[in-house]
Amino acid sequence: MHVMPTLRATEGPTAEATAQWYKMAISACDPFLFPESRFRTLWMDDDLGRVLENARQWLQDNPCPDTSIGSHLQVILDAYSEMTSATVARVMELRGVIELHGKEVDRRRATRS
Repeated sequence: MHVMPTLRATEGPTAEATAQWYKMAISACDPFLFPESRFRTLWMDDDLGRVLENARQWLQDNPCPDTSIGSHLQVILDAYSEMTSATVARVMELRGVIELHGKEVDRRRATRS
């Protein structure tokens, strides 16, 4: 019987790999990655849709080595996408979702630094 080896925590994404990913992600995901950028960008016409599409494509082509960060970013992008057609009440709920998942992205990034 062949037993598959288990992965140790040290075999997961390294801090260096995640830090390098963040450096590359800035150009495509800046409005979503950093707390100082969230909700401060003035979106005009179809700007938000274009930025979201670019970020989604970039994340698909360049997945984060830390899958938890990638999952939180996906939820953030989904919430921003829904905002384009949401009621005011729903936009406020989505802001809460973005803030919650944004804090997780920030916390994970801080523990990797």
